[in-house]
Amino acid sequence: HKMNNNNNLLLVIVLIFSLYYINIVNTMDNNNKNNKPIEINPNEKINFQLSRGNDEQTFSFNITNVAFGIILNGNSETSCQISYVIQGEHIAETSYPTLISSKTKPLTFNSVGKNKYQPTTGEFNITYTLNNSNITSVVYNFTVELIEEPLVNLTFGDKLTNSLGYGLSTFAYVINNHKMENLFAFSFYVTSGSCTIVQNIFYGNDYFSQGYPTIIDGSYNPLIFNTIKNQDNNSNSDWYITYYNEGGNCEYVVELIKEPTNELNADGTIVNLNLEKGLVGVFKYENEDLINFSIIFSSVQGSCTVNYIMTSNEFKEVGKSTDITPGSDSITFNTFWNNDIDLIGTWDITFYVTDGKCSTSTYLIQEQVTPLRVNEPYTSSMITRAVYIFSYTVIGNNNVAFLFSVTSGQCSISYGVKAPLGYEYASQPTTINSSSDPIVYNTDSASLSDNTGYWEIEYWSIDGSCDFMANIIEEETTDLDLGVIYSYELYNNVNALFNLKIEESTKQFRIFVEVLGNTCTLTVSMQSGKYMIESDTVQLAPKSPPIIIYSPSGNVNGEWTIKIIDSKGMCNYAILAQDFTDDSVLI
Repeated sequence: HKMNNNNNLLLVIVLIFSLYYINIVNTMDNNNKNNKPIEINPNEKINFQLSRGNDEQTFSFNITNVAFGIILNGNSETSCQISYVIQGEHIAETSYPTLISSKTKPLTFNSVGKNKYQPTTGEFNITYTLNNSNITSVVYNFTVELIEEPLVNLTFGDKLTNSLGYGLSTFAYVINNHKMENLFAFSFYVTSGSCTIVQNIFYGNDYFSQGYPTIIDGSYNPLIFNTIKNQDNNSNSDWYITYYNEGGNCEYVVELIKEPTNELNADGTIVNLNLEKGLVGVFKYENEDLINFSIIFSSVQGSCTVNYIMTSNEFKEVGKSTDITPGSDSITFNTFWNNDIDLIGTWDITFYVTDGKCSTSTYLIQEQVTPLRVNEPYTSSMITRAVYIFSYTVIGNNNVAFLFSVTSGQCSISYGVKAPLGYEYASQPTTINSSSDPIVYNTDSASLSDNTGYWEIEYWSIDGSCDFMANIIEEETTDLDLGVIYSYELYNNVNALFNLKIEESTKQFRIFVEVLGNTCTLTVSMQSGKYMIESDTVQLAPKSPPIIIYSPSGNVNGEWTIKIIDSKGMCNYAILAQDFTDDSVLI
């Protein structure tokens, strides 16, 4: 009997508790049903409370042709879990439950980008729900704020300045006028505070660029979007750009930067531009002649990482990324290296800065080709980044040496060679002054089966200024007779060639080579048929012993080629071929 009584008591307790709980739930539902939507106006703040039994609140509002943000701040120290449902024109979203208190970030919704980057018009309501309402005694305090984000029309020269709170965005557009044919850039930077910005771009029906969160602060590291990224799209749409702040508070500036096309011309006019990461320098050149040219782009102040794109007619070249600093390598685009392109026409070149900030100078040099003639040196002056092209037509398959020497000043010179049969060569830079050996390029080093034809050599100054002389030596073969001294000048990398005819009466001969002035490093050889005799390589000065090489003894009649190779230095020399049949005859 006692056990039954206990069970009955338990049933009564359960029954009473159930009735009490159903009453609470009903009261809660009734409360919710009684929660009429509160109207909120743009830029209005409303304080409200949520608690168990009163765990939902709806706000309604009208929006006309703007984007908007709605911000819920928790004002209680105890955190609670809140979610929202927002409904209206183009928008139906439910948030995740989020912990919120006076110590956390607010719970935010932003309409920007929800309507294909067009502003929004219509009626909306948002309902906030308290998710963990199992603690009966706690009342949570909140402030909700509706903020309009007008769509701002940016024009060139405008600076849009404002402050940006967490969860809010800036919404701007540019009316696209294709008649201006200019590239331009949006630049966002912060003057005080710090924001974590996501930049989104919308253009036409098919172009959308979504940024990733980037912390922007007052240290001036602007976020730049350049329309060059979409220059192939000829849509006449307007550009829309939004900056959404997902962290921090800041004062900011949005600027529209015009990037006009700068004309380059053949008189070498310098165009100065201040560029930084995300900006471009745009240039155009109308080439009316069949003349090669170089475009030189360099930094005057600051360092930048730059690449370029050059187009003309059917030609297109994308340059590799290059770091430029004052006095360092500039970026040089040179038509000299592009065979088979149509030089005449409009050339467009765009330099795109991917990192850094620099003041730049850009200019163009026309590269007239000057024919060289033997024994007629060409003299002129070089300044940094000047270019000279010389040509020579080889007849009769001789080797030819191009000489470049400096008479005063100092230059760092590189050169390039274009030869028959499509052969090309580019040198490393060499620093040269009046006491240096000349820079010599010998066609022998191309190892062509036939040197005959049109050769071009281009010299350009990487640094310095100097007066120079360009010369050409054709390595013609000189007849040498036994017992007759022949003397002339030698240049490094220029060979002296002789032809020696030996009669049957001579059983052996020898070759003497000595230096009469200056110093040279020489190698002497003789060759006929299967015989090839070569001396050691020796440095000779006027008082040095001569280089002597001997022919084999016996049957040495016929044609012999004698060669003197000068591997270093310039000097005056003498050569003697001597009959060695009679040992007593000496020089």
